[in-house]
Amino acid sequence: MIYVVCDGCGDMFCLKHRHPPTHQCASLNIASENKVKRREMAEELIAKYFKKTNSDTNDNTSTSSTSSKSQSFTAKPKKKGNKMIEVMKLKSKAQGDSSIPTDARLYLNVEFLNNSNVVNKPMFFNKNWTIGKVLDKTAIEGKFRNENNRIAVDDPNRLVLLNVETGNILNTEKKSCELLESGDSIRLEKLKDIKLD
Repeated sequence: MIYVVCDGCGDMFCLKHRHPPTHQCASLNIASENKVKRREMAEELIAKYFKKTNSDTNDNTSTSSTSSKSQSFTAKPKKKGNKMIEVMKLKSKAQGDSSIPTDARLYLNVEFLNNSNVVNKPMFFNKNWTIGKVLDKTAIEGKFRNENNRIAVDDPNRLVLLNVETGNILNTEKKSCELLESGDSIRLEKLKDIKLD
């Protein structure tokens, strides 16, 4: 019979029981304890960080939950550290044209018309597209009828894109990378539904 020394506990075992799981090796318990400790430490760090950000966002959500979607468009302060995290989350969930190279993508939170039942979603666009093309793609994604090419510039049914943070209507002729950066939020609206201060 051939015996093998276990690297984990140093005991000798036959070929059938040479692997740590087959002989309930003590080293397995130590490894699993280390995993549990590492996991607990990671959970504490995550809980500590998200406890801070949740308390910050809870103040904002309690006031925003009482108001409807048809709020006036005022600037919302955002922290730069959180923006990076938001962009990473956006990248993992965003939908868009897969033919756009990853280095040319602009990741945005997209909100749809206030009076629609379309769910807001993260999307990505080519950063070299004009705002007009982003508007067209957004309207298609939300299944909204876009007649901007047939109606007057000041027509109340004209679709526009707003920068949610600033409340500004985005110029359709400018490149999206000139007016937006990844992590920003945009809203598709009709001119008649915009409340200007």
